[in-house]
Amino acid sequence: MEAVKIEIKGGHHLPNDPLAELRDIHLPPEIGWWPLAYGWWILITVLFTLTMFAIFFLVKQHRSNLYKRQALRELHALKKNLDSSNNDKFTFALDILKKTCISNHRSVNAVSKNIRDFIVFIRNQSTKSLFQNIPENINEIMYDSEADEISSDDLNKFLNDAEKWISSHRIIIKKEESSLNA
Repeated sequence: MEAVKIEIKGGHHLPNDPLAELRDIHLPPEIGWWPLAYGWWILITVLFTLTMFAIFFLVKQHRSNLYKRQALRELHALKKNLDSSNNDKFTFALDILKKTCISNHRSVNAVSKNIRDFIVFIRNQSTKSLFQNIPENINEIMYDSEADEISSDDLNKFLNDAEKWISSHRIIIKKEESSLNA
């Protein structure tokens, strides 16, 4: 069998099989991932900015709690100290609490109060029920070397309360206190 060729005006020939003349489709090159579109650049910039703010905030928070970490370290060292008497440990614990208050600039006036008022102040600064079992002879314990020894149970309760207070220390300024400081 012979292929029949049909001649069209102008000298063009049509083959029997019109699909024989088709060529392969040339695909465009794949879209690369670089350079990025503008939306991706905006997203990267926003995420980078938020990350920088988060890092800045966390570093600032960590630095602002340095006084708490130092006070807790001193309190733990005091608990491990076996050479001191219970009265001395009680006095040192109160000194640590006072240093913690002084580290925050708004608590300086509270440290100058007498011992009972100071304990009432730190009790009021806490949201938890702390420092409820304070010895009656607190002034003698603080200033008299021959005062009755505070019991180990009372001392441990006080040290645990001090640790909880330092850990959760936040300054709560009440209207009465802020008007006195002004």
